Amino acid sequence: MKKEMILFFLIIMNIACSAQYRVISDKPGCTKEYDSILKHNVYTWVDEMPQYLNGIKDMLKYFTSNYHTPNNSNILQGTVKLEFIVTDEGILKNINILNKKPEELTEVDKEAIRVFSSMPKWNPGKCRGIKVPVKMIIPIRF
Repeated sequence: MKKEMILFFLIIMNIACSAQYRVISDKPGCTKEYDSILKHNVYTWVDEMPQYLNGIKDMLKYFTSNYHTPNNSNILQGTVKLEFIVTDEGILKNINILNKKPEELTEVDKEAIRVFSSMPKWNPGKCRGIKVPVKMIIPIRF
């Protein structure tokens, strides 16, 4: 039952994220900011956004297949906003929950981080045809 609920909410997220990707890809140029942890610039949006395999559907399939609802969790709804950087090599780094300190993470948060940490390489983002590191925020609704 919980897997079906997660899948349902992930499908809704798929629709929202797909619309967000279309808006971003219509903008000319790229923007970047300095990342104090990596000690270099990362892009916040680019001409070609990073994606897992063939896109959102593959990412959702991976997440749904690998996410295990924590035993002590009674959360049936809510949103986890994952923030991470996709390097120019497609590796996910600095995976965390937006606006949460490590001591504030719930078991659901930790499991979402675990799943994203285990993901294979993504297709990196590109700015004007050059692979660049991109900071992303993906909401996962339960």
